[in-house]
Order: sequence, then C-alpha cells, then structure tokens
Amino acid sequence: MAAVSGALALDNSRALASGQISVSSLPAEFVIGVPDAKQEKLVIEVFATSKVPQNLVVEFVDLFTGEDGNRSYLPAGSTPYSLANVLVIEPFDATHNGRGAQQRFEVVLKPKEKYEQSLFTGGVVVKLKPLDQSRAGIGAEGSILRSLTVTPFGLAASLAEGELLPAQIIRHDLTRLSRSSFIDSVLPDIPGLVNFGAVESTVTYKNVGEYPVFAGLDWKFKNGETVIASKAFRPALLSPGQTATKEVTTEIAGQSEGSRLNLLPTFGFVSNSISVSSSLGGTELPVQKYDGSFFVLQWKEPLVATLGLYLLLRWAWRRNLSPKQRKESTSLVSLAIKSLIKKFRPRPVTPASQTNLPVAVQGYSSIYPASSRQLPYRPNPIQPRGPVEENRYPKPPESRF
Repeated sequence: MAAVSGALALDNSRALASGQISVSSLPAEFVIGVPDAKQEKLVIEVFATSKVPQNLVVEFVDLFTGEDGNRSYLPAGSTPYSLANVLVIEPFDATHNGRGAQQRFEVVLKPKEKYEQSLFTGGVVVKLKPLDQSRAGIGAEGSILRSLTVTPFGLAASLAEGELLPAQIIRHDLTRLSRSSFIDSVLPDIPGLVNFGAVESTVTYKNVGEYPVFAGLDWKFKNGETVIASKAFRPALLSPGQTATKEVTTEIAGQSEGSRLNLLPTFGFVSNSISVSSSLGGTELPVQKYDGSFFVLQWKEPLVATLGLYLLLRWAWRRNLSPKQRKESTSLVSLAIKSLIKKFRPRPVTPASQTNLPVAVQGYSSIYPASSRQLPYRPNPIQPRGPVEENRYPKPPESRF
C-alpha cells in the first residue's frame, strides 16, 4: 500500500504563544495487512513556524466516549483498542531552529509486526514543546488532534455471521428552501410536488450491526438522464447503534456575493437517488439505496389566479340576473355542493338488526313483540257460486265412418 497523506487545510493550523503549526488531514480508515502490499505506512505532514527553538511532539492518545456522550482523552495504551497497540512512530528530527521561518516535518506511522485481529481507534496529537519549558496536558493550547482508525485486512471474515451489517437508511426528508410569493407561503405544500425554488434533502442512517463500519454517502439528482446535482461524503466511522444525518441542497453559490443559484428545472420530474456504502477492513458490504422522486410545477399562483378570475366572471354574470334568478342559481350551486359532499362522506355503519341481513336468533320472545307472537288469523274458505262443470269444452262430433 502506498503512503497516504491528506491535503493540507487552512483550518488545520493553530497559532501558538510562540509559533504556529498545521497538520495534514488523515484518512478515516487505515487498512493494514493488505496482500501484495510493498510498503504500508501513513505519512503525516506538519508545518511549523516559531521564533524560538522548540521540539515537535507527536504521540498517540486513546479516545473514550462515556454514556453521556462526552469524549475524554486517556494516555496511549489505556484501552485494548489503542493505536499504540498496532502502530509505531518512526524516529525523526523534531527540532525547530526557531528562526521564524516555516519548517516542514514528515512523520511516518507504520504497523507493528504482530497485532491482534481487532479494530483500533484513537487520536494522534501534534504539538510544539519549547526547549526551555514544558507545555503539559493533552488538548492544551498548542496541540492539534487527528482521529484515526486502523483496521486489519479481512477483519470482517473473522467476525460471526450476522454481527457485521451495513448502515441502514431510516429516514429521509425533503424540505423547500424558498418561497416564491405570499400565496406560496399561505397555501400548504402537496407531498411530492415542488412549487418553486431549491430543496434540501436530509437523510438519517444508522449502524444496526454489532461492529463499527465506515459509511459513505453518494447523492444524485437527475432530470431524465441528466445529472443536475450530486455530492459525495467520504466514509466516516459509525459505531454500533450510532446514527448520523447528512443533508444536501440543489443550489450553488452564485458569482455575486451572497447569491444562490437553483439547479432544479422549472418543470418536470426530478429523481433523488441516495446510496450508502459500508465497509470494514477492505470488505465491502451491500450498498443501501433510497430512490425517490418529485415533480416541479408552479401551481399555487395559477390556481389562485384562475379561481379569482372565475369568481370575478361569476359576479359580473350575477349582476345582470333578477333576484329570482339569483336565488335559483344559488340553490343549484348549493345543491351540487351538498351532493358532492354526500358522495364523499363516509356512510354510517347500519346495525344488522335494521337491515335485511339474517341475524343469530337467541330466542323468539327476545326479537319480536308479544303481539306478533299470536297465531295468525285463518280465513274461512270461499264457497263456489254454482256447480262446477266437469267438462267445459264440447266434445268433438263422432265420426260417421
């Protein structure tokens, strides 16, 4: 594995009482024991400026997070997962000449020959220490702390099945960042429909496994097949049960100071694709994806304008009607509204005893009143008025042959 060194950032520097130092960024995960790796080392670049002779001190510290969420610093080797149990700092010339010029130091971290198949995490502290006096205390003025996690290659293969799981997306929210008018502010939004302006996509993901993982996010907004906005977050350590929240917007800074440009189209479908990748010790876990979409359409202002125009035309039309015609038109409109409300109103549930459906009979006397339990009246048979002819039809004439 080649040497790893991060880009120098401006906010990494810190002014001291007698000088200034800046430290290069470290990767989120340093994988050791990779097969066919010619050289495994991690290079840290330190730039120091001082007007008095000083020594550059680089040391490991253990990071401990309590139940209240506060992080405390312990001396190196205090915990089993200490960086001091897996890495060594190679000797280097740590003396600054103190002439006021910037001096570069190269600090090399290398893995030990023997180490446990476990996850190691902690911090690397860099500080200047004057030759004539000591500046004690981790995290005191003049020190810079960089977090680091070391993972042996193939650590996931040694874990029990089901204990190492990828980070899961548990929540996603889409929020509008601007309003086009007072009407847009008053009328409520419809889910999945964006009236105007840029949006902010917020996702919350969680490590549901029993081991920490390194989770990275990749965002893409597409209009058809065209990617209109994208952003990627570098992998970060996610402890078991820990949740993290990230957000992106569909706007960028404009040329003028303080201006923002919206990247969304004025009309059309926009897809929002989010991918969460998880890994540990060079083992890639299944990627978790979220695919959503929304439609961009400025509908609120045209709706209010159409409704206002309709009311204005109706008022002008009713002015030319007689009082009787106005009353009749109002009655028709109210009747139509009542019919529409009745159609969509949920019908009350009718008890089975009030319907034609059969019910379970518990007893004859428990259902029908006493008057209905009397025997029905049997009418007398009607006597015929005269004798009944046995043969109403004449017999056919007898044949003479």
